[in-house]
Amino acid sequence: MSNNKTGSGTRGKTELGSYAINSRTFHYFGIYLIVAALIVATSGVPAAAAPKRGWLRRTMTKPSWSQAVAECTTPQDVCRMVQRHIVYTEEDGDTWSAADDTWDGGTGDCEDFAILAQELCLELGFEASVQLYYATAPKFTGHAVAIGSWGDKMWVSSNGTYKEFDSQEGVQKHVASILRCKQKNMFTILLADHDVQSRIKGGLEQAIAATTPATPADHVNRPGI
Repeated sequence: MSNNKTGSGTRGKTELGSYAINSRTFHYFGIYLIVAALIVATSGVPAAAAPKRGWLRRTMTKPSWSQAVAECTTPQDVCRMVQRHIVYTEEDGDTWSAADDTWDGGTGDCEDFAILAQELCLELGFEASVQLYYATAPKFTGHAVAIGSWGDKMWVSSNGTYKEFDSQEGVQKHVASILRCKQKNMFTILLADHDVQSRIKGGLEQAIAATTPATPADHVNRPGI
């Protein structure tokens, strides 16, 4: 009798211990699966990704810079974004503004539109540059556009508009029509990014100098004053 009880008790403890180990293993395995699923779900989401905006907010409100980038997938999207939220304004001088300043201010002239479109495109990894066109007749005038390639097409953006062409020839004809001149009376300058940044910096320095009052030290250091 005693042997049977002992055997039975030992057998019961062994089964109970086995059950406890299995349930604990199952518990930790479940936690592991949950953590693994969370890692997989979040691994493809950038840490600084802008929150998605609903249709009403996209239609009625101006996005932040990061939201504008997140909502564009093509150069045409960029140009539409620029045209929708930036108002063309004539300038007294020829001050070139940084892209984020134009975006925040909401206004600009042709070079500001071109710089903004270029900067948004570059941030998205699209090819884009600022190009200057000058008409020598019937009067001397200039215009800045953003230009790039998309697929097998060339595109040009003038003040936020978007047009695609098969060649540079089509782009030149389009800009000539904007300047109201013949192609033979027009020349162009393609600006590298450092040229654009130099013009922006020069305009900023001029603006600071124009708004900074002279100090007595300035007069001392100026010959003839």
